[in-house]
Amino acid sequence: MNSSSGPAHKRQRKSKHLVQGSVEATQAVTHLSNVFSGPRNQRRVLVPLVTTVMEDGMSNDPTNPKEHEATQGIYNDSGVFSDHFEIPRKKKSKTQQEYMREWVDRVEDLLQASLIRETWPPENQHCRACSTHSWAIWRCIDCTLGEPICRKCMRHSHQVAPFHRIECWAETHFRRAELWEVSCYIFVPHRLDDHGCGMGVEESANEDVDVSYQHANDTQSTQPSAPVADGLNNTYVQILHTNGIHHMAMVTCYCRGEHSVLMDLVACQLLPASFTKIRTLFSVQLMDHFRLCNLELKASAYQFYQLIRRMTTPIGWTKIVSVYHEFRCMSQLWRWLKKLRWAGYGHKAEDPKDPPYATLSLYCPTCPQPGINLPTNWKDDPNRTVYKHIFVADRNFKADHVRQKCNDDIWLIDRAGMALNSNDYQQFLASAIERLMKAPCENTFKAITNALLATEACDRTGKVAFACAQHGEQQKNIDYALLQAIKSTHVEPEQGLLLIYDIVCAWIVHVFDRIGHLLPAGLIIDKAIDLFHVHGHKDICFFRFASTFIPGAAIVAGQILESLWLNLNAISTLVRTASLAHQEEVLDNHATDSNYKKMLGMTKVLSTKYMDAIVMVGQTDAYFLEMSGDIAQATLNEWEDKIQSVEAMRLADIQRMDIYSAHVPDTMTDNTADIVGTEDGTNNAVRAWLRFALLIEEKQIDVQNKVHRLGSVPREQDQQVVKQLREVLTSMIAELKSQQQMSEVADVMGRMHHMQFGNETEFDDIGEEDPNVQGGPAVQQDANDDPESVHGQQVPTILFVEHQILLLPSNFNVPEQYAPLELELRKQQARNQITRIHDVVADISFLY
Repeated sequence: MNSSSGPAHKRQRKSKHLVQGSVEATQAVTHLSNVFSGPRNQRRVLVPLVTTVMEDGMSNDPTNPKEHEATQGIYNDSGVFSDHFEIPRKKKSKTQQEYMREWVDRVEDLLQASLIRETWPPENQHCRACSTHSWAIWRCIDCTLGEPICRKCMRHSHQVAPFHRIECWAETHFRRAELWEVSCYIFVPHRLDDHGCGMGVEESANEDVDVSYQHANDTQSTQPSAPVADGLNNTYVQILHTNGIHHMAMVTCYCRGEHSVLMDLVACQLLPASFTKIRTLFSVQLMDHFRLCNLELKASAYQFYQLIRRMTTPIGWTKIVSVYHEFRCMSQLWRWLKKLRWAGYGHKAEDPKDPPYATLSLYCPTCPQPGINLPTNWKDDPNRTVYKHIFVADRNFKADHVRQKCNDDIWLIDRAGMALNSNDYQQFLASAIERLMKAPCENTFKAITNALLATEACDRTGKVAFACAQHGEQQKNIDYALLQAIKSTHVEPEQGLLLIYDIVCAWIVHVFDRIGHLLPAGLIIDKAIDLFHVHGHKDICFFRFASTFIPGAAIVAGQILESLWLNLNAISTLVRTASLAHQEEVLDNHATDSNYKKMLGMTKVLSTKYMDAIVMVGQTDAYFLEMSGDIAQATLNEWEDKIQSVEAMRLADIQRMDIYSAHVPDTMTDNTADIVGTEDGTNNAVRAWLRFALLIEEKQIDVQNKVHRLGSVPREQDQQVVKQLREVLTSMIAELKSQQQMSEVADVMGRMHHMQFGNETEFDDIGEEDPNVQGGPAVQQDANDDPESVHGQQVPTILFVEHQILLLPSNFNVPEQYAPLELELRKQQARNQITRIHDVVADISFLY
């Protein structure tokens, strides 16, 4: 950048042109900035990236009004600039840690500010809300910025907010108080109309009536006890609200009978705990708040009630009379009442005490249900697979229930919600057929074993659930749950049904013998195993039952219930000792709420999945074309014809799906006999010798890993364990030598490598040399050796038994003619390890 013709400053240097990659150029200029030199004068100058201080103490920042004239010869608009300059980055926002540090630095001022409202300043000692200028000793802590006011103003201002918490000045501090101390009361109007009722005139006289407490007692240091009745003989009641328990006089009118008073209370959003001699009320806001805390925080009724008691009085909350049982009962009733309201009861003539089947539940709106969300001509659609119902079944053994002494339960939503009718369920179990057999894959499932276990402590051992697999055990339990799922989702035989169950290969065998007479006539049930559990089965189950190979199954969430169980397990343990009816209703409420939240986010989720499906289809087509590019078209057509014929016969003969498995001839097995001889006694001895050698090799690897994990300084107990393992290996290698001699297998080197086995247990860390730590992986020094002789002469190498080289064809120390037989045995060894992996996966799948 060339300087202008203006007056040059002392020690001023000429600036250079901007060059890409130059450090000096980036320090010269970054962007243009407006500089104001007067009300109407404005010009644009260059702002440097780095403000440098010159020798005379002046900076090169042109936006500085005191130094701009001195640098005018350098920063102007007449030079030639390069377009390659860096735009300054936006200032980084503060992190939460930085904000916390600023808070800590200002904690003293913040602490003083937080204590301002704990005093009674002189300017607030007289009421400014009225003209009487009475002593302002009352204040509300629930009102925003509530100032101290007098007794009368507090009463009039909170007549419409009777559940606020107030405080009273007690000469040295503000103490807890209640609105009954300023003569506030609960006025319960008639729910319909008040014409012709003199209730309003009568209760208005109560405002100026003093009860047992007087104004002189307003400043007492402790909170007085609530009276039984006020001056007009209105009974005091306790009201549980979201901020604690309140005591207040209740003004009612009985001109329309006692029954009318109950209805008037409910209309005022107050729920009575009894119908005669009403002494306890629960606000609707409290019940709704507890319901949300139970759903989101998994708080039990006991925990929530303890919270309400502590909010009432932080110190003496244990002295409050407990109404926990009334609160728990009311929460159950209010939950039922809300479900009835959501279902439209109160606006229709149906009996709310006997709602139809599953009318109080929320079901998936996208599941195909004829007569609800399907067109009338859906049966004419050639693509009938999109109308197939896909269910996923699972059982949760954690949702059990402890048997209770009292069985007199009141079932509020029995069969009307997600839970099934208890009486119908017991009748089905009494006549159910249980035909147990091994699955076609000949596997033993822990799910079946645990389902057969019974305990006298529980009357419910778990929970069986069916879910929609496209969006989110004993056989008789699954059978009944399936029948109810078909009934509640209006499955028609023309739609078909696909059931995904982790042990469906065993469950499906006799399903029509057990419940065939109860299923809809003509309904075809397809079966599948989710992709997580199918790998815990035998290999034949993968191609027969994996959802990947089932036409029309698409990509489904076969383990959707596992995520739902995770949310339900947090609450199921809290209600396992409640009454059976209460447990069913709580779990039903959580399941319904899960569907409710799923419905709210379904539009966004389905839109995202639809876009992902479009991309996936394109990727799949491209991958298929690339993979099949080198295969003849005739071969592809032949394979496709075979697959279509197999899929058409899949339901009739599931074994046809085995065509998907690869059949590779084992050439090594076929030629082994020709290479090593016939199956005589010698060959059997050779096979036994090689098999035993491979077993020893595995033991050696196990010991090596154990020594490596123990580190350089193991405990004495661990050293003894390793020593015992090495002794076992030593005896096994001696046995291997005798088997080699019996099989008449010669050593290529003429002898076995006789190495000196170290009897001491040596440990080391890889890559670490410590002169204070004995030995290493190979070298061992005798305690009687001279150190100089050790350094001056070559020390013999000592190998521990786990490092001993065995006689095997792969180690090139026996004749090569036995290599094919070793290869065959190693293949068998690999297959055994794969089987062990299958067993581990099966155990993990059961845990999840």
